[in-house]
Amino acid sequence: MSLSIHLDSPRRVPVRKALKTDRVLKFGRDTIRVHSLILDQSKPLSQLAKGQGARMTYNIDELKREHGLLSTNGLRHAIDFMYGQPLDVKLDELYDLFAAAHALALPDLLDALRTELIRLSRDPTTALFALEHGYHHLSPPAEETARNAALHLDVVSKQEWCAELSPVAFEALIKEASYLCPIALDVDVFVCTILDWLAANRKEITLARKLLSLIELRDASPAQNTRIRDRLFSLKLIEQIGGCLSYALGISSLSSRRSSLLEASSLSERTMIVTPR
Repeated sequence: MSLSIHLDSPRRVPVRKALKTDRVLKFGRDTIRVHSLILDQSKPLSQLAKGQGARMTYNIDELKREHGLLSTNGLRHAIDFMYGQPLDVKLDELYDLFAAAHALALPDLLDALRTELIRLSRDPTTALFALEHGYHHLSPPAEETARNAALHLDVVSKQEWCAELSPVAFEALIKEASYLCPIALDVDVFVCTILDWLAANRKEITLARKLLSLIELRDASPAQNTRIRDRLFSLKLIEQIGGCLSYALGISSLSSRRSSLLEASSLSERTMIVTPR
């Protein structure tokens, strides 16, 4: 995504020292110059510095071993935040920033990110992005992002990225959406969202069945049942979903009738006698 977020930061380093650097952090092949006061603002950095004794350059590669997604780009953003500088970060850089916030143990940066993700979750175009990041990078998970995304389920369910949601994020989304059925959310939208996601995540059949059990299908209208039935057949999910959903929609008898017709047709072909001319 080309969108960006803006994060304000409380000033942590005195202005007269913010422009000075007296230490160097070595991360892989990259170096980052900082003021020594920065080291005291992050417990992991402080511990690494103390473990290496009095020196001008500190190797912080150990952080990478504990946080595999940590990158130089994320570290630079996080250190700017520690200096009190506002951040303008592209959405595709959030993984780097989250990793740095966790690696450097910066709870206020995580809080700022959480606030921004909640704001993004109110917009249908970025709701799924906020939801996925919220449930994978924030502790505790940002339930509010799921609630906001669920309010736009009829819109976000049509986005290609919906099928790519991780199981934990998708479950949070659907649980919140279940509270809206059938008053604020049509039952067929709820069910078809699950079916579409299952079609792209075939191994998650247990989770899909669990989520489908959250609502009463009796609340669906005949037109909604027709849409659900058509989606089931088009995605070829009749067998995977099981009897609960099928019987509720009257699909079982229809499926059996189709099977009977196919068997009868096959039998007729096998027993047909062709008389030579």
